[in-house]
Amino acid sequence: MRGLLLLLALTMVALPAAARTRAQEYAQCIQDDPDTSISGCTVLIRSGHETRAQLASDYYNRGLAYDDKGLFDLAIADDSRAIAFRPHYAAA
Repeated sequence: MRGLLLLLALTMVALPAAARTRAQEYAQCIQDDPDTSISGCTVLIRSGHETRAQLASDYYNRGLAYDDKGLFDLAIADDSRAIAFRPHYAAA
């Protein structure tokens, strides 16, 4: 019983620190700093919890960050993915 209580206590402490909300990750994804944006968007893309529309936005925003860094092949690849998820996404 004591071990179970310890495990529960550790879980309650660790979860809030480890679990960032989608809103927090998205806030990073749309930052002006390209490296921060790439990092935040990549976390969202890899999360497995995004809808198709959200993935389109994530790929588009990461593509903008790649473009800012002069990584045009990566930017085009991400814009292509954004369009694949949302074909009428005019910005992408």
